[in-house]
Amino acid sequence: MKKLKICYLTQQYGNFISGVGTYSTNLINSIADKGHFVTVVCPNEDKREFANPKINLIEVERKNWDLSHGSWFTLSFQFSQALKKLLKQDNFDIIHFADAREFFWTNLFYRKKNKTIVIGTMHDYTFMKANCNPFFYKKLYNDWIKRYFYYNFVKYTEKSCLNNLDSLASVSESIKEKLKDNYKIDDKKISVVYNSIFLKSNPDKINNKEERERVILIVGNNLQRKGIIVLFKAFVKLQEKYPDLKILAIGQDINKKYLESLVKDMSIEKRVEFVDTKPNEYILEKMREASLYVMPSLSEGFGITFLEAMACGTPVIGGNIGGTRELIKDGGNGFLVNPGDYKDLADKISILLDDDNVRNRFVQNGLETVKNFSVEKMAKKTSSLYEKIIGNKSNEF
Repeated sequence: MKKLKICYLTQQYGNFISGVGTYSTNLINSIADKGHFVTVVCPNEDKREFANPKINLIEVERKNWDLSHGSWFTLSFQFSQALKKLLKQDNFDIIHFADAREFFWTNLFYRKKNKTIVIGTMHDYTFMKANCNPFFYKKLYNDWIKRYFYYNFVKYTEKSCLNNLDSLASVSESIKEKLKDNYKIDDKKISVVYNSIFLKSNPDKINNKEERERVILIVGNNLQRKGIIVLFKAFVKLQEKYPDLKILAIGQDINKKYLESLVKDMSIEKRVEFVDTKPNEYILEKMREASLYVMPSLSEGFGITFLEAMACGTPVIGGNIGGTRELIKDGGNGFLVNPGDYKDLADKISILLDDDNVRNRFVQNGLETVKNFSVEKMAKKTSSLYEKIIGNKSNEF
């Protein structure tokens, strides 16, 4: 394949703060190492631990007043303006939005005037499934009114622009199906490119059960959507049986005060610790120390933290939903529980705390699972997508 000129636009690069950051950093660095000419447009950061010196980095300012997740709405506008300037100086073979919805303002401002191939990656389906009934959210979230309006707003903005992309990469088959069903996007425009991790399993750091802390770990920047309230309810059922068991929740949540109030009402506040977003190494160390990794999400596009936990030799329990079902095979390399089913979650936690045979099976099978989600595979599949879409475009002229 010839060396391409590629422009990536991403809300995170050089750090592993979220799934988008992990995806962008792994993909961009790998593509740059293959000799392609890479420009990255992203928000400014105080420190980028994993930035590739081979790339051309262009920083834009992240607006603190933007309340959209990841500040995606204002970043979308800034990305469109940065692209406008870049395209006056040069052209690209590929423009790749690491989060496809950030194509929104570019689609409005310049898309029809430029013939550069533009693709985007979809990491979740939360907004595609936005419910028109506000009381649907009342059952799940304390801030249900805000979520109702925000989720439906994002659904509208996504739907208005995604069909105008030349191609879409989906990080799971589940997202692909929902793109087809909810946004009526042509099957031929969507390619599944699974997410990946660079983390390699180190047998010396896969501690046995006795060396681990009696901690259930959950990680995420939207803890309610990640199912933390379901975990709390399951924990209440388990607290007497396991008096030394604790929960460690790492990540940001705009409703953190509500969650802290909730655990007080449940009388488990002394056994639940909340920690704000931390560097990836801190999270991986906690994964190596924890007894279990539990994330019973209400919706989940992929679930990269499951792979990280597996690589650390930590048994996992996830929600029986979305892309999680493509990572976790129930009873094989982890457990799946239906969203909201805290009683079943409590039972599954108990099995993994008590049954060493099941636990060891999950650990070994999890280590095998991780091998299927390497950065090399992701980069190769993405390169093939670039080659395919460029070939298709050439045949049109």
